[in-house]
Amino acid sequence: MSVDIHDRLRRPIWWDLEFNVPMFIKPVKGRCKEFLVRGDVWCASAAERRLLATLVSSCFSCHLGVLESRLWLFHRVPAPKGEYAVEILGEGLRLGVVEYDNGWQLYPSGALASLIASFGCQVVEVRQRRRLKGKKVCLDILDALYTSAHHTSYVLISAGPHVGPARVIERNSSRLCVKVRDMAPKGFKLFRCSSIRDVVELNSAYLKQVELEAVSFLRRWVKRFPVYVAVSGGIDSAASLVLAVEAFGSDRVKAVYVDTGMEFKASQNYVVKLSSTLGVDIDFVEANQSLDSLVKKYGLPSRDNRWCTRKLKLEPLRKFYEKKGVKLVIEGVRVYESTARARSPRVAYNPLLPGIRRLFPIHGWTRLEVQMYMAWKNMPVNELYDKGFTRIGCVICPAMHLFELHTAYIVERYKFVELVKMVADALDSSYDETMKVILDGLWRFKPKQPSKDLEIEEQGS
Repeated sequence: MSVDIHDRLRRPIWWDLEFNVPMFIKPVKGRCKEFLVRGDVWCASAAERRLLATLVSSCFSCHLGVLESRLWLFHRVPAPKGEYAVEILGEGLRLGVVEYDNGWQLYPSGALASLIASFGCQVVEVRQRRRLKGKKVCLDILDALYTSAHHTSYVLISAGPHVGPARVIERNSSRLCVKVRDMAPKGFKLFRCSSIRDVVELNSAYLKQVELEAVSFLRRWVKRFPVYVAVSGGIDSAASLVLAVEAFGSDRVKAVYVDTGMEFKASQNYVVKLSSTLGVDIDFVEANQSLDSLVKKYGLPSRDNRWCTRKLKLEPLRKFYEKKGVKLVIEGVRVYESTARARSPRVAYNPLLPGIRRLFPIHGWTRLEVQMYMAWKNMPVNELYDKGFTRIGCVICPAMHLFELHTAYIVERYKFVELVKMVADALDSSYDETMKVILDGLWRFKPKQPSKDLEIEEQGS
């Protein structure tokens, strides 16, 4: 019987209710709540916390800016309708799901409703004894309440000792009909305010343990120096670089960064800053083919046909490694990133980098562990995460989620426009039409088309 890949990745995380922090190891003392996670999990960034506070406030017409300053975990889950969804964990509770489907949607839990009610947000009392979860309820409603609920998608429903979120499905001047999503006991309140530093301090013994394991793994495999670490500007490759320095010292480690011509300026600045902080030399490798000629030849890349990675990143890397005589590299690949990477071994080879052994020291880490490790080592992190990106790559990338494409347009406007103009010229299309195509994101899912050029190159690689 085949085992679902996500079942194999399932692991527990505990929430310490006294200190209000997530724990990688079950606390010996005190109360805690256990969560089983199957996908990647991380501490929400400033942009993600702001998003959550905005969604909750708008859905319930109750200002809850305090949520921006709290510690939340985002747990990647399958998206029911859209292309991206996360479960919100915090205060020892499952608070609901946030999904992106051409716009952000909140699916609140009863626990979140109980928290919201504790802030004094308006609650509708329902005098019914039957089980309300999943039921439609129609209410004769006062003008004051109707006014406050007129532009909201949810209202808070109270029934005896329970409270829950109810989605508005029908409204007129005399009544409001809702469907109750969930119910939970009344009285949930926020615990003490905690921070990432608190999480690091309380998990320091565990972080030392996983660092020792990763360092031992690297020392078993690496015998020739200098050893190269491929860095991208993302936190995973950054943590791998830190571990390499911990294992071998800065004078025996080198970083290598490929400039595809489509990189965020913030990423380029970050890898320089991180390398300087660690005292590591960094080699910049430039793509040796022009993007416009490649777009003319292959069209826009897609998730099933990422020729851009091969032509602009892997081929320049292969030539660099051959020139330097490199036979082994360290990379920040993690099993929680994607289904494909979940199937990869910790020591691997890439046919597009022949003869190069690839080591993944953080192979089994969640993003939360990576975040906490970097904070524990007092290392800087790319500022793009706090602007809403979940991964760091090129300014326009088929692996991006749609909201990340739109964020990239805002954050790196000049570079984004420059790339769109180049693509428009290469495809003999207008700038406006090309911009529309790029921002609607459908090109990311275009099926792979047979390419004789690529087939010949693959056979010869």
